[in-house]
This record gives sequence, structure tokens and C-alpha cells, in this order.
Amino acid sequence: MFRKLVANEGFHQRLLTYTDGERRLTNVLHLGELLQVQAGPRGGITALLKWFNHQRDIPTGDQDEWLLRLESDADRVRIVTIHASKGLEYPVVFCPFTFGGELRVSQKAPSFSTMRKAIA
Repeated sequence: MFRKLVANEGFHQRLLTYTDGERRLTNVLHLGELLQVQAGPRGGITALLKWFNHQRDIPTGDQDEWLLRLESDADRVRIVTIHASKGLEYPVVFCPFTFGGELRVSQKAPSFSTMRKAIA
């Protein structure tokens, strides 16, 4: 219901015009989730007002619902397996444990001339 209200009233468009619009929109949607959780099973507006009054009286502490959420996943780190990746689709790739140690004496790293022979 809250998301429908936000969509019908054009909150997305208005909030995204600000420089910190993604942050504002995320905060509004987070607030809507909190309101829905508290009002739904507990009896509507009366329970919601009780919850608000109670929240003012307690310190925020480490409650998960008060944690600040990311406004966008655009800058997140993605961890994928070799099987899930589709080749060179990422600008930076970190491949830990792909090489187990030093080269043995009998194994020399290929030089440009040996690679050129292999291609020809």
C-alpha cells in the first residue's frame, strides 16, 4: 500500500531531482517498510502510534531496522564464481588462489617469442 502511495504521488520523480535523491528515496521506502511491519499484524493506526511513542523512548542501539541502507547497488562489489561469469565483463577482476606458488625450474614462464611461435 505504501509503495502504491509513493508511486501515485510521484515521490520517485520529485525525490530523484535532488542531488541526494537516491538516499532520500531509500529512506522513504525504508520508513514505509517499518510502518507496514508495525501496523499490519498489530491493529492498525493505534498500534502504530504506540510503536512510534515507544521508539522515541528507547535508544536506537544496534536494531537492524534502524540501519542505514544503501541507496544504490551501482558501486557494490560483486562476487561471482568462475562458472557464473561470462568472460571479460568486469573492468577489474581479482582471482585469488589461481596460481599455487612459484614456477618450478623446469617450468619457465612463456616469453613473447615462444608465444609468437605457438600462434604461428
